[in-house]
Amino acid sequence: MRISLLAPVHTSLYARMLAWRLGRADGIELTDVLLRAPFQLDRLRDELRLTTPGRVLAKVTGKVLVGSLSSPRAGERSVRDIAAAEGLPGSSLKDVCAAIGARFHVVQNHNDDRSLAALRAAAPDLIVFAGGGLLRAPLLAIPRIGVLNTHNGVLPRYRGMDVALWPLLDGGAPELGVSVHLIDAGVDTGPLLLVERFSLEPGDDHPAVMRRIERVGLDLMCRAVLGLRDGTLTPAPQAAEAGRQHFVMHPAIAAIAARRLRSLAG
Repeated sequence: MRISLLAPVHTSLYARMLAWRLGRADGIELTDVLLRAPFQLDRLRDELRLTTPGRVLAKVTGKVLVGSLSSPRAGERSVRDIAAAEGLPGSSLKDVCAAIGARFHVVQNHNDDRSLAALRAAAPDLIVFAGGGLLRAPLLAIPRIGVLNTHNGVLPRYRGMDVALWPLLDGGAPELGVSVHLIDAGVDTGPLLLVERFSLEPGDDHPAVMRRIERVGLDLMCRAVLGLRDGTLTPAPQAAEAGRQHFVMHPAIAAIAARRLRSLAG
């Protein structure tokens, strides 16, 4: 199975680990990795439309400069620990591509003409999306199977943004987890492959939950790609009425959800 990978920043541990694992997997040929160029005005505008300036700054600090989410607690297994254990080479996505023999491209936008031309030339069966902005219909139409994405919540119930926080305001035990789905024209409405739920652990806060989502998402995405390779997974359509779209939380509401999280986690 031929695959291409789309990535948001060259330091992203999530994207680097996906490329490292998939690039060495039997029966998979990771031919091309496309990195969306950072620090663009249009990208900043996209981010600010979706969230607040403070959260954009935190994202740049964590994902772009550090390569992952906030620092793990003592005894917590993070994606950084996994990368060290699996021998992730170098310090950038370009280094990983050199190690696995994949072509590396830097594009202004994953939807631009240069990106589309590279993807059409690669002729992937599947595109793995590790982040980097919204994807348009011409790109989604390129791969034979589709474009695979991890979502930071339980689908179909929790579509959209801040779906690791909204469940905390619904009462009862929060439904937290990660989903892998194919991207369609809707917001997290594409056919579903895998969902993995998890419970809060003692001492959890919002950063700890997001780090767990990153770790679970890495494993779940790899399982989904291998399942498609082997024919053991079949994407299942989501029922439109089974969930609703959630939007970015106002900071005051997010603070309430974060306090409830800490209360539930003891």
